[in-house]
Amino acid sequence: MRKLFNKIPIRTAKDWMIAGIFMALIIYCITMLFKNNINKFMLSFVPPKLSRMNVPESYGNLMITVFIMTVTTIFVQTMKNKSKKLCALSATIGIVIFFTIFGAFKYHCLFIVNTAFTREADYGVISSYSSLENKHIRLNSGDERLKKLISLVNSLEELPKEEQKKLGKEMKNRDFELSAWISFPTAFGYHYSLVFDTVDDKIIFNNGYYGNNFHYFKDNGFINYANELLESVDSN
Repeated sequence: MRKLFNKIPIRTAKDWMIAGIFMALIIYCITMLFKNNINKFMLSFVPPKLSRMNVPESYGNLMITVFIMTVTTIFVQTMKNKSKKLCALSATIGIVIFFTIFGAFKYHCLFIVNTAFTREADYGVISSYSSLENKHIRLNSGDERLKKLISLVNSLEELPKEEQKKLGKEMKNRDFELSAWISFPTAFGYHYSLVFDTVDDKIIFNNGYYGNNFHYFKDNGFINYANELLESVDSN
């Protein structure tokens, strides 16, 4: 194996650098074929009020690329009889870059979610499906009712994980009674939307992958206020 590596026509540091860049590009392009699966996996590390519609993309692809490049670099260095210190240095650099990208991803997600606290929403739509006649109400930017609705959303508390697992099984075949969609302007390169559904007294955030990663929140008056807004449609 080492003899085979010694026959590779790459000799100077410049040659290895160029080869490394091309290899990284090839690996990154290959990871893009699995983009959806990677993004779905990355949802495990995002705040509970962030859906796949708003999750920053490409971070997962970059992390996988860095991991493969690090392993490959150490393997090549071992085959070329390089010192253990150099292999350790390569591993350290790879780990630092990997977790730097991961940290950037986490902060990017937090910045996007923080949009609900720092920017005024473009609009909000509430719909009810619990009666024979569907009801809908749209609240536009600047509407005090929309601001109150957002304040309730921002103060929602996620239920304990064990309770969420139990609810996931119980709610599997239940129909949603009410839904709310709140759309915010583009921030940090991504458009942020909050989409909530309700069943009984439970508030459900759907991240876009049906059957996976649903988040359940304790009602803090959100459902009652949303129903009041829908009832105002009839009174008007």
